[in-house]
Amino acid sequence: MIYLDNAATTPVHPQVIDRMVDVMQNYYANPSSTHQMGQVARRLLNQERQQLAEIFQVPPHEVYYTSGATEANNWALQSLSKNSSGKHWVTTAIEHPANLEVLHQLRVQGYEITEISPQIDGTFAVDQFVNASKDTTIGWVAMAVNNETGAILPIQALGKKAQAMGLFFHVDAVQGFGKIEENWADLDFTTLSLSAHKLHGPKGVGTLIYRSSRKDQALSPLLLGGGQERGYRSGTENVSGIVGFGEAIRRISPEKIVQGQALSDYLYQLLNGADIDYQINGDPTQKSAFIHHLWIRGLPSEMLLIQLDLAGIAVSAGSACSSGSLIPSRVLTSYYPGEDQRLRESIRVSFGYQTSPSDIEKFVQTLTEIIERMI
Repeated sequence: MIYLDNAATTPVHPQVIDRMVDVMQNYYANPSSTHQMGQVARRLLNQERQQLAEIFQVPPHEVYYTSGATEANNWALQSLSKNSSGKHWVTTAIEHPANLEVLHQLRVQGYEITEISPQIDGTFAVDQFVNASKDTTIGWVAMAVNNETGAILPIQALGKKAQAMGLFFHVDAVQGFGKIEENWADLDFTTLSLSAHKLHGPKGVGTLIYRSSRKDQALSPLLLGGGQERGYRSGTENVSGIVGFGEAIRRISPEKIVQGQALSDYLYQLLNGADIDYQINGDPTQKSAFIHHLWIRGLPSEMLLIQLDLAGIAVSAGSACSSGSLIPSRVLTSYYPGEDQRLRESIRVSFGYQTSPSDIEKFVQTLTEIIERMI
């Protein structure tokens, strides 16, 4: 099977698995225990926390481990809302549901939510956020990279402006961290979420980084109990998962981002050489090399997905199947309102560090054969 759905999840790297197995077999003690074995487990947690703290240039106590980015996003937005006198959030219409659904629930509770759509060229500008803000604005929410189109948002400029305006800034860095060139140490943010399974780490592990730049503590406890994570997220820590997350982070390198760009260039070279009628969805210039959303003209995405799957190639669609009916992607609808044909004929191809040029060749060859049969 050729796996080109890495934006959904990535295969766990063999070295990550080996490290996790070692921890589960040899360092299984509860890190809250006072005996030697417990303290060894505690040191493992501290080492991984220190690694992330150094990357983002925050104190280690501002790194909190969670069950994933969904939990981290929920925690950040609910907590910042609860501890603010404001009642208004500004975000984009292309955010992940783990953010938008929280904001929609806050709207039910009386908060005002402004969702910004892409500009005509598919980009987002700082001025859009500034113009949408008001006296009651709590802060801004923006993802580093969109999970469907791969669009890169201007989080550096947004962070600087939000800080200058005294606003909170929540960054969903799930699809960006490790996959785009970004100076994370200089990024101005209040809260930031990460997920291990998007980086060839295990599922069920994520991080919320909270930069406590204000004197008032804006983060509220998420789970009560044994007092883990400085009392803000109780529950025995997933030591093997956290170490696996850390091992996956240690495998990030500039060379792998360059490798992703080379695969991206090769994909479009082959698509153009095969004379396939396609368009890139979203901004084709400011995008991740690991996520490609393609409008394949004349081929309904659900039909194309089935044919590719039968040929042993896993990709995803620009739409979701619900109760037997095809529902257009909310993200694509934000980019292309009214373009029904594009919404129903788009697929997402996403790379991982394991993706090879031969995988791309097989995908384009198979796509060409499907088009010849069906159009």
